[in-house]
Amino acid sequence: MRDGIGPEHAVAHVLGPGARPVGLAFAAAGGRVMTCAHVVNTALGRPRRAPDEPDLRVALLFPLSADDAPRSARVLHWPEGPEWDAGRDLAVLALDEPIPGDVPELMLAPYVRHADIPVQLVGSAATSGMRHVRGHLVGSVAAHRWQINQENGEPYRAEPGFSGGPVWDRNTGVVLGVLRAASDEHMGAECVDFSSIDVTGMAERRTHSGVDTRVARLLDEATRLLPEYQAYAASDVDVVPYHHQALVDAAENVAHAEPARVPAFARAMTMTYDRVNSDSLLRMARVLAARHPERARALVAEAGRLRHGGTQQPSPETLAMMAVALAPGDSAYAGRLVAQAEARLSDRSFGSHDTPPMVLAHIARALAPMDPDRARSLGHRAQTLLQREDYDQEDWRATQLAELAAVLAEVDGPGAEELVLRAERLMGRTSRHGPFTNGYLFGMIRAVSSVDPACAERIVRRRPDGFHKTAALTIVARATAAGDPAYCLALAGEIEAMAETVFADARHTIVTAETARAIAAVDPDRAERLVDLLPPTHRTPLLTQIARSLREG
Repeated sequence: MRDGIGPEHAVAHVLGPGARPVGLAFAAAGGRVMTCAHVVNTALGRPRRAPDEPDLRVALLFPLSADDAPRSARVLHWPEGPEWDAGRDLAVLALDEPIPGDVPELMLAPYVRHADIPVQLVGSAATSGMRHVRGHLVGSVAAHRWQINQENGEPYRAEPGFSGGPVWDRNTGVVLGVLRAASDEHMGAECVDFSSIDVTGMAERRTHSGVDTRVARLLDEATRLLPEYQAYAASDVDVVPYHHQALVDAAENVAHAEPARVPAFARAMTMTYDRVNSDSLLRMARVLAARHPERARALVAEAGRLRHGGTQQPSPETLAMMAVALAPGDSAYAGRLVAQAEARLSDRSFGSHDTPPMVLAHIARALAPMDPDRARSLGHRAQTLLQREDYDQEDWRATQLAELAAVLAEVDGPGAEELVLRAERLMGRTSRHGPFTNGYLFGMIRAVSSVDPACAERIVRRRPDGFHKTAALTIVARATAAGDPAYCLALAGEIEAMAETVFADARHTIVTAETARAIAAVDPDRAERLVDLLPPTHRTPLLTQIARSLREG
């Protein structure tokens, strides 16, 4: 898994008499725990095929979690009928306590689409820790049951104690089913898929409202469609920067809506542009830092590797951005990253995209929760340095002013507003000399909107009518959602009217999708009705925004 926490971290021991492990279970999306019914029977001292649903609690322990205290769980789903067969050897459990924060909740495949899938399984032996086994799902042997051929040359084989553990697709990390490990080594291992149970229905019965179910459904669909969105975004060369930011926004939305989905969404990010994936990971890490610091740290480490191809040390700006992501919940580690960034800054060990003012600004933002006075001092230094920078293009200077303002807004509000006004004055001069570069426009408006949406709107409205002006207005609309939801909806209506008369189908679709995202921030029910109006290639950012808005109420 991309954030460094693998599926094995979701695995729990199912404890029998004397707290002895008798099999495995694993945490699944939606807060459920999956295992084999025969493992539950064994843990409770019942016959292996006892048909009646037990009313006793089962004890579980997550061995790779820092919180390794045993937990109790009740049975939520049990095979029906007096004599259930091996294809329905599934039990779904509900913990009496929350799943530990450092335990990922794995995504389940509702059914297996085809055979010949490279898979991985895991178990725990009595004399050692976790053992990994690789193999292939080679074909169906009976209803809901799939044969696993374990690869030759692997040091370990599946053992009976592995039963109940996850069988996951090595390419996607999605869990295809639950492992049944035969006692006879010649019979090998089988995967029991989930097609015999209604996972969505179980989520509905578990929750007191429909919000959890809707969020899960929306994020399932967003993750499924993510590859299509990324392929389209990479091909739409005129507005690639716009699509890139939409992907970063989508990643942050997922982290807000359901932190357990972050690993699956991160794995699905396959764009060629590693800086986009890196920025997405950093945004998700900042959301997770307070409640899941270990998971956030793993995301940050991967982001640093992606930004520099894994072949060189992170640049000062990257180190500072990593510190910003971790500062809300892991101040000690963030402080170490700040020290490294400052050391490399003093050595002038810059990356190709680094500028000293932005490095100082990110360091200031990282220090804001820990040392606000020093953060403000560094922010002032960043502003002074930016004034000395020699830029050939005024639009680039305006963008740098706006981005610096966005970074420093948490550190020095009045100073950030002054930077925005300076950027606006530069924009006024730039607009008389020629069209503002569209790539700069989107970054500029996003940065200004985070500090002063009204100023951002003034800048946009001075641009000539056309797609880029209208698309930039959707950024402003989203920025106004929290402070003035009525104006957000009014602006969205204006944008929709403009799009109807100005754009060809392709550009109209983009504006419709981005306007729906603005609406989703205020009225997720209305936005959800707009999803079907969009082609699948445009839906992922909107679906994640709806999910986030539903979760945040």
